[in-house]
Amino acid sequence: MPLLTVFQTPPEAAPAPPETLAEKTRYASPHEMAHGIALPVNIYPLFENALCAHYGRDPVAHRRAIGALMARFSGIAAANPYAQLPVARTAEEIISPQGDNRYIGYPYTKYLNANMFVDQAAALLLMSTAAADRLGVPQEKRVYLHGSADTHEKILLSERVNYWSSPAIRVGAREALASAGATVADIAHMDLYSCFPSAVEIAADEIGLAHDDPRGLTLTGGLPYFGGPGNAYSMHGIAEVAARCRASPGSRGLVFANGGYLTKHSFGVWSTGPRDFHRADPAGYQAEIDAMESPPFTETPAGGGVIETFTVVHDKGEPAFAILVGRQADGVRFLAQLHENPGALIDVPAIGRPVTVAAGAPVNLARLA
Repeated sequence: MPLLTVFQTPPEAAPAPPETLAEKTRYASPHEMAHGIALPVNIYPLFENALCAHYGRDPVAHRRAIGALMARFSGIAAANPYAQLPVARTAEEIISPQGDNRYIGYPYTKYLNANMFVDQAAALLLMSTAAADRLGVPQEKRVYLHGSADTHEKILLSERVNYWSSPAIRVGAREALASAGATVADIAHMDLYSCFPSAVEIAADEIGLAHDDPRGLTLTGGLPYFGGPGNAYSMHGIAEVAARCRASPGSRGLVFANGGYLTKHSFGVWSTGPRDFHRADPAGYQAEIDAMESPPFTETPAGGGVIETFTVVHDKGEPAFAILVGRQADGVRFLAQLHENPGALIDVPAIGRPVTVAAGAPVNLARLA
């Protein structure tokens, strides 16, 4: 496992009782969970299909684009000795729903889903400069945090401003780079959280990076191929950035971490030289995100509407049902499931397609108009 340099120190008693963490964030409402909005494999495809429409792409062309993006990630994983699946795959291989690479939630095949159930670990040793001096840590081994930020979206998916952007990533990246006295052009090494392609695409868009940036968007190979146990994945990203900063003193690295359903975001800018910076209270810039207006929402829609975004959930590679986020004629957002011929939404333009919806318990049911 990749490690920062670790030094043994004598054991000591804890200076205070352990901290009690706050109540865990509830990422989904009961209404959302009833409609299938609970598992990441059902949710990130909602972002992906919204991105397809936002980019103005044909669905098949969009699948090819995400295949090309993730083929580059798999190539990085193939050269990483710590990767769980070090296999370079072609874009066509990644996106083709054949054999074991079946659809999970359209447009994602298995090779486009995070590989979480792996046994990996990384460790970081954090200390003050004074402690490093006292322990004799060589200067060439030291990597310093130059800037950071933490943000979160509107927590519930039904409250998001839209499904193709991330105001919280945009604000967080802006604040982290500003606190580091850097711009995105100054970053030499970066690792963007990569549980699913949509997380990479949205983060790149908001940070101001091309999807094919020659610097590369991952240092590990990403969660589908490098793997990663939940949120600890970004610790691997930090370890990889540290190694590259050490190898190129004075260069800067950026790590973007994500939690929830593209919900919580953390950013760190790293380099080898010491730099004093003031960490701003996240509440200050978080207020900018919180003030953004969410679309009106109803749990009991009725009548006509259009698809805002969707995914087709598969069972053993076969379409089982579709999850729809829709808008009524008055702009009110709703959730529904489509059970009649969900495969009709695959590889055809579906965003904006008319539907009729009826409120139900536990789920609202939609039909294609």
